[in-house]
Amino acid sequence: MKKIAMLISLFSSSVFASTATVNVPVKGTITSATCTFTADSEVNFGSITALNINNNTVPEKDINMTVNCDWTATNIKLTFIPGAIVTGDPKIMQSGLAGVGFKLPTMGSISNLSFNTEHIWSSVGIPNGGSRTMPVKIKPVKIPSEDIAAGNIDTTLTIRLSYD
Repeated sequence: MKKIAMLISLFSSSVFASTATVNVPVKGTITSATCTFTADSEVNFGSITALNINNNTVPEKDINMTVNCDWTATNIKLTFIPGAIVTGDPKIMQSGLAGVGFKLPTMGSISNLSFNTEHIWSSVGIPNGGSRTMPVKIKPVKIPSEDIAAGNIDTTLTIRLSYD
């Protein structure tokens, strides 16, 4: 009888088997995105006259932009999204003041930029730990068929960076 009990206990260990599970939280903090993107916080043309705008003699100002990448970024593109609607010309955004708009004449070697359009900033890309800085020009222009009004200009421009 002892031998039978030993044999039963030897082959019946699965009868007493069980499973236990444990959840282990895995956490971490990404200290920065693949790329960080910064631009000037404001462009201020100060006091300008309607005559200077009409004669196209207001100097362009730079919006300085910098991209820093922790990881290789390629196919880098920028889109300029106006705070106010674009006039009939996709290259001029309204300023919120009658008769006055803004144009983005150049970004490096790219000229005649359009709003709401992706523009290739760098097809070469930015290597790990690299950065790239480039200004984009902006200037006030007269909106055709509108009279220039006196007053304050207060609008925004959103600049969107996309990359692979």
